[in-house]
Amino acid sequence: MNKEGKVESKTGEKGVAPAIGIDLGTTYSCVGFWQHGQVEIIPNDLGNRTTPSCVAFTEAERLIGEDAKRLIGKRFSDVTVQNDMKLWPFKVINGTSDIPKIVVTYKGDQKQFTAEEISSMILAKMKDVAEAFLGKIVEDAVITVPAYFNDSQRQATKDAGYVAGLNVLQIINEPTAAAIAYGLDMINDITCETNVLIFDLGGGTFDVSIVTIDGDGKIEVKAVAGDTHLGGQDFDNEMVDHFIKEFNRKYRCDMKSDTKAVGRLRVACERAKRALSSTMQTTIEIDGLHQGIDFSTRITRAKFENLNLDSFNKCIETVESCLRDAKMEKTDVNEVVLVGGSTRIPKVQELLQELFNEKDLSKRIHADEAVAYGASILAAKISGNMSERVKNMVFLDVTPLSLVVPAIGIDLGTTYSCVGFWQHGQVEIIPNDLGNRTTPSCVAFTESERLIGEGAKNQIAMNPSYTIFDAKRLIGKRFSDVTVQNDMKLWPFKVINGTSDIPKIVVTYKGEEKQFTAEEISAMILAKMKDVAEAFLGKLVEDAVITVPAYFNDSQRQATKDAGYVAGLNVLQIINEPTAAAIAYGLDMINDITCETNVLIFDLGGGTFDVSIATIDGDGKIEVKAVAGDTHLGGQDFDNKMVDYFINEFNRKHKSNIKENKKAIGRLRVACEKAKRALSSTIETTIEIDGLHMGIDFSSRITRAKFENLNVGMFTKCLETVEGCLRDAHMDKTNIDEVVLVGGSTRIPKVQELLQEFFNGKELSKRIHADEAVAYGASILAAKLRGETTQKVQNLVFLDVTPLSLGVEKFDGTMAFLIPRNSTIPTRKSDIFHTVEDYQRTINFPVYQGERIRAIDNNWLGRFEVAVPPAPRGKSKVNVVFEIDDNGILSCSGEEVTTGLKRKMVVTNDKGRLSDDEVYKMVKDAERYRLDDQEYKKKVCARNALEEYIYDVETKIKDIDKSSKKKIDKKDLKKIETAIQNASRFLDFRELADVNEYEMMLNELETLSVSIISQNMC
Repeated sequence: MNKEGKVESKTGEKGVAPAIGIDLGTTYSCVGFWQHGQVEIIPNDLGNRTTPSCVAFTEAERLIGEDAKRLIGKRFSDVTVQNDMKLWPFKVINGTSDIPKIVVTYKGDQKQFTAEEISSMILAKMKDVAEAFLGKIVEDAVITVPAYFNDSQRQATKDAGYVAGLNVLQIINEPTAAAIAYGLDMINDITCETNVLIFDLGGGTFDVSIVTIDGDGKIEVKAVAGDTHLGGQDFDNEMVDHFIKEFNRKYRCDMKSDTKAVGRLRVACERAKRALSSTMQTTIEIDGLHQGIDFSTRITRAKFENLNLDSFNKCIETVESCLRDAKMEKTDVNEVVLVGGSTRIPKVQELLQELFNEKDLSKRIHADEAVAYGASILAAKISGNMSERVKNMVFLDVTPLSLVVPAIGIDLGTTYSCVGFWQHGQVEIIPNDLGNRTTPSCVAFTESERLIGEGAKNQIAMNPSYTIFDAKRLIGKRFSDVTVQNDMKLWPFKVINGTSDIPKIVVTYKGEEKQFTAEEISAMILAKMKDVAEAFLGKLVEDAVITVPAYFNDSQRQATKDAGYVAGLNVLQIINEPTAAAIAYGLDMINDITCETNVLIFDLGGGTFDVSIATIDGDGKIEVKAVAGDTHLGGQDFDNKMVDYFINEFNRKHKSNIKENKKAIGRLRVACEKAKRALSSTIETTIEIDGLHMGIDFSSRITRAKFENLNVGMFTKCLETVEGCLRDAHMDKTNIDEVVLVGGSTRIPKVQELLQEFFNGKELSKRIHADEAVAYGASILAAKLRGETTQKVQNLVFLDVTPLSLGVEKFDGTMAFLIPRNSTIPTRKSDIFHTVEDYQRTINFPVYQGERIRAIDNNWLGRFEVAVPPAPRGKSKVNVVFEIDDNGILSCSGEEVTTGLKRKMVVTNDKGRLSDDEVYKMVKDAERYRLDDQEYKKKVCARNALEEYIYDVETKIKDIDKSSKKKIDKKDLKKIETAIQNASRFLDFRELADVNEYEMMLNELETLSVSIISQNMC
């Protein structure tokens, strides 16, 4: 301590990292630090920007990675502790001095831990995450706590930080940290004192804070209020209780004591809660939940809201209390800022907006990251890293084009997609409606609706035949392609041969069979990313840069561009994924690069693999030297190996063939993907699936070594591709200065180990976010193409290459190469061809892409013909011109030169390529499906309105009976009860009626109930 009694920072010491800010959340924690004039939220070893506040103990290891915060600094005898103990599946006992202790078995021994110890493990995990990212020892930290934590809880949190090896610079209230984040983000827009209400509803705690922010950056807290026992988990608990009662009622058996079943139900309820933020109703389906019984049910948003109405109203009461404490009226509040994942619940937003007279709620700061963001700013300020130069960089980064709708950058991934845009001198990756920064590239069709993204992926195990993924592996390909035929053996959905050898995906939607091309499915995903951006920006988005794998051929690039058009986007440019990652890396490193630097981008994603070697200089020039890759190698292939392995194990163990059970395979695939992710941070993991096939529970273990052995062939193939790229770039591996990892599959330890070994122990760069780097680079290019004036963007120059050679077939069946692979694009090359027969009238030019000498072994793109004057062989000549544009898309033309007549024709591919009419039809169909989605939403809203009104009437009748001296007349009561029964039966037997039917039923009930209830309330 210094003489003023304040804790001093140690970040000035050599080799010690900057001070970090930690949001120690009930359900999730988050860590960040200040660099380059902004806060960097640090992803964990799995690439997630938040980490579950969980610690698990197994026979062999300790896993970090909920509820410790609800115990910290409390007594065992506390009523809230006693109530929580009824819900927790783990054991809590009374330790010495009334301190609660958590009891676990670890490595065969029974252990007891205090909440402080569990919290310290989570803090230590966040410290490790920061150190792995920064490559330095982290000591100093600011840690956040709920505003309503008492002194004991604050001291206990500080103690936990000390146990975790941290020098706690300061404990700060969570809403105050969020206010700092908001204040810094808005500092250029605030010209006078602004009253801001921070509404922070997280996973386990709730805080309200009213602060005044002025234009000089002064933030003064006026009042705080809150509840340390109100949050998302409480909403989950209400759902769990509801479904336990439903299960017990349906099946006449008590599942409450089955902790495993309740745990599975809790996970399903949390998913359902998240889903109900973006859909009006959702399904819970759990195979073999209890005593082998499959549990399937639906819950509407209205029902969820009714279950939690008391908690929601409590939130509003807390806001009113905070206003009273601040001596303010609600009209005095200029901005209402939402923080915490539970603020995504529509009813919470609706009630809050209603309280503040329909004022728009601010979602400008990221709900899940704002607290860590503000803590990181304070950490930098305390440790002295907020230099004048850094402050100036923040202010200088503001763009004058803020009122213009920005162009977006989209990484259209095989398994996940991501979208971003440029603002305030940096890229902002946009979270979707559930707060996730990546969105599953899935589309699902049900009897009643179409789901895209999270909603589709969440029900894949239950609806495998009509949940479409891997569209990127089909786009621009022919049905007869060998890779398509092989993939079809693995996909649970049906693919047929459409016209012109175009593969079509077959689904049943609203009781009718529909057929979709891969372009249409990709267009739906792109439209979803467009919606995500528009919801965030509050404006219509038109312009976009879309990324593709470097090894996509011409057909696949054109098909991706068509998909963008169908999605309603003006595609500014198609760019190679590793080139986009190189742009992201180049811009991030622009201040550190002083001479030409050779960078190898190793991009291993969910379905594709690319290697790119680029040279980056200090002026912002990025020149791609060579690319290599495989459009059929990625995380899903690793999953497939595991799926095959466990299918064989199941068949061997249980003498039963599971392979034809699509639903079981879908559940197994989900479990294998989770296991693969787990094996990036643990040595072995368990797969447990209740009632997988024919009621058989499946349980098995897989070690990291076994996973590596299953996929060793593909890992080796990755290195062979790197070697090939080095040869094409005419470089030795010692010429590479940086090896940059991109794509989620680069987190696999064996991939990193082999790559590091290949490059003689060179440190691999994880400086750019593996899951977001491609969208990040695409967003930078989008900004540049739209005229962004920031100097570092304007100075950016990049030269890409074509991945495959292009040419025409000669008369002897061999290739005449016009544009060799790894030629810098855009490019234009030409060659002269002559007739090979006497008096030929036309010369036919089949166009191919690839490296094989025999033309038909390459990828056929199309053909064009040029008429020539009849003459002896060799006399008539045609100048063939190949041009590749910035998108990597080819156009060809031929000019008869003997007579000087010019006849130019653009190459057309009449097989495997969509016609203009087909693309036009897709645009119309996409609009029709969008209108279908809107109509479905209206029906569900009308249904929910009727359901909600039934609840309201029932509640009012009960209230009158309790409070009124005069009871409701029996005849009137009977009328209402009959009307309610009729309405309830209507809801039970009509899954989804027309909007006017719901409205008519509601009007009848409303007319009757208002008349009777109003008489009894006089």
